[in-house]
Order: sequence, then structure tokens, then C-alpha cells
Amino acid sequence: MELRLKAFRPPYLDLEHSGSRPRIIYPTSQAKIGYSQRFSVRFAVAGNVSLDAVVVTTVAPPFNTYSFSMNQRLLVIGGGTVVKVGNSAYAAQAVASGSRNLVQAGYYMLFVVHQGILSEGIWVLTTIIRI
Repeated sequence: MELRLKAFRPPYLDLEHSGSRPRIIYPTSQAKIGYSQRFSVRFAVAGNVSLDAVVVTTVAPPFNTYSFSMNQRLLVIGGGTVVKVGNSAYAAQAVASGSRNLVQAGYYMLFVVHQGILSEGIWVLTTIIRI
């Protein structure tokens, strides 16, 4: 019987990348986002920012059976237009999916990814009603 565990620590969590790690300022956790809604994601980065290397993503939380995670989906919803809005603060434009086939109503984790380095995620609620 195998009793060893191996911890997974992706390289983007290393301290050497902390200056490039985005921190989401807005929206706040638990924000509601309607289908096809355009919205701005504000974030801060301590170091230099490559404006063309920023994407905004949402991830559907999976459900688990034994050791399998099912139904997890990643959608890239923005990042093409990123502008500096303050000292170390930036805004990326995002558009929520308009397809209920891709995104069912419910909670998703929203991330800002800068040069492959993820922010801490926040929970957002995708609603059926257009806001």
C-alpha cells in the first residue's frame, strides 16, 4: 500500500513572483454579474506590468467524487483592454458569457492573470437576470 503524499506547489506561487502578482480591488467578493454584462476589473500590481499579458478568467468550482474533480470549467472573459488608472492600479475590461450552455447561473471564482501569475480569486455570482 502506498502511503506517501506529494504536495503540489506551482511555480507561480514562488516569492520571486510576488511583485508581478495581481491583487483584485474591484469587484468585491460576492459581486453579481449578469449574462453578457460588460464590467471593469480593477487590480493592483506592485512591480512592472505588461499590459498585453493580462487576462481575466472565471473558473466554475468542481464537484468531487473520490479523487476525481468534475465539471470544472475555465473561461477567459477579458483582458484585451488594460489601462493604468492610478499608482500601481489598473483596469481590465471583461464581458461575462452570454451563453447559459457555457455558464450556468451560480458562483464562479474570478482571477486576474498577469504573465501567467494568478491573483487570489474572488467569488462572483453569475445571475440569470441581466443586471
